[in-house]
Amino acid sequence: MRRLLLLALLALSCAGVALLGTGGPASAACDAKPGPLAGDLRQAGVVFTGTVSSVQKGAAGAPTSYTVAVQRSFHGRVESEVTVLTPATAKECGLRDVTVGQRWLFAGTSAPTGVLVESDEGSRPLTAAVTRTVREVLGAGRAPIPVDPSAGTLEVERTRVTDDDATTFWPLAAPGAVIVVAGLVVLAAARALGRRKS
Repeated sequence: MRRLLLLALLALSCAGVALLGTGGPASAACDAKPGPLAGDLRQAGVVFTGTVSSVQKGAAGAPTSYTVAVQRSFHGRVESEVTVLTPATAKECGLRDVTVGQRWLFAGTSAPTGVLVESDEGSRPLTAAVTRTVREVLGAGRAPIPVDPSAGTLEVERTRVTDDDATTFWPLAAPGAVIVVAGLVVLAAARALGRRKS
């Protein structure tokens, strides 16, 4: 019985390695032609308009990043200055032809490093027609959250722990000792039952 269990586990492990080696199902290629803007706006986690103030291309396939001075926020929590990240190539759905000074509509997903956007999610140069569609779908929007440059890092308050508060060894070790003793009892009982059967 034990041999059968070991063989089954070994087979499952080999199957998992084989799946990892093949990389799973192939990822879908980027749809170069985005869908209707209204649908993209409803699905996006973050939507805002702003002017691109800097463009920084990543090295070795790293994402391209844009610093954007936000003018209007339509959905999600958006600060007055945002870092927008997009894949490095058009094949990976990266934005194309974004230059400093352009006004853009950005629609994407909020992340700790900034806002992640792809070309098939609704982001595009801002025009009167685009602005009209955004207002029809998401309303007039609101001003972005001001960035407070005076806000520094949070100060951590440290509290000294005296020796009187220290926990001794045995209260900490007791639970583990109970588990070990219980395990030994179970093992002894199992051996005794095995001898009776034999």
